[in-house]
Amino acid sequence: AGSLDRIADVTRATLAMSMIREHVYGNYARYKSRGVTTASVACGAAEPMYWIARQLEADGVPVREIHNVDLDPIALAASLSRAEAYGMVDKVSLHYMNLVKTPITRDIEKRSCDFSEAIGLIEYLSQHNGPGYRTAGNLLVDVASTVRPGGMMLFGNMLESRSQQKWFDAIWPKLKQRSVREVISMLEEVGFSRDTITVRIAEGEGLYAMYGVRIPESGIIPTVSAAQRALGQLVTRRLPAY
Repeated sequence: AGSLDRIADVTRATLAMSMIREHVYGNYARYKSRGVTTASVACGAAEPMYWIARQLEADGVPVREIHNVDLDPIALAASLSRAEAYGMVDKVSLHYMNLVKTPITRDIEKRSCDFSEAIGLIEYLSQHNGPGYRTAGNLLVDVASTVRPGGMMLFGNMLESRSQQKWFDAIWPKLKQRSVREVISMLEEVGFSRDTITVRIAEGEGLYAMYGVRIPESGIIPTVSAAQRALGQLVTRRLPAY
């Protein structure tokens, strides 16, 4: 029953890779001359981002910098070790921070990345906490703010139907399984436009959907209001550290 989940861990990374490559090919001259900067949010060992970076460089697109962000120091150490294995340690910057309680732009400048991914994070966050605080949506707004005009934010979310759902409910750490409709609604709630969203589901096991949100060339994207920030400070004091 668990084998499909391992397959899904790999296929969601390959989905992200294919979405980024398609985006790069559509703007190849720009990225080949300028190179790309990426961010991996809740990075873990950051293996998917290194796969993507290696493929981009094989395609002739230089990778300038990779930002790895996580609250777990062991994960950050593992990501650095994997960077050494890929020969990319000189490109990696590590950021130790709690993304639920601290905006990512504390460490990563706004509009400084071409691609920012949160492949395995959003499904662990509620859509709302407390009296209307948009936990998952606000974090996505923060991640999107690190992306340059014309770039892309990517994230995944496990779908709501599984052949082994009973086993999953009993064993797996609790997370928020969501339909594509629910995720798009969550994005629209915080101000993303539906026509900027691309959705891909892996053929075969079909356990995850991957979402790509294109940042308009105008650079105009949603922002988290001051009221939501203040509410978030109250709500997240009671949330566990991720």
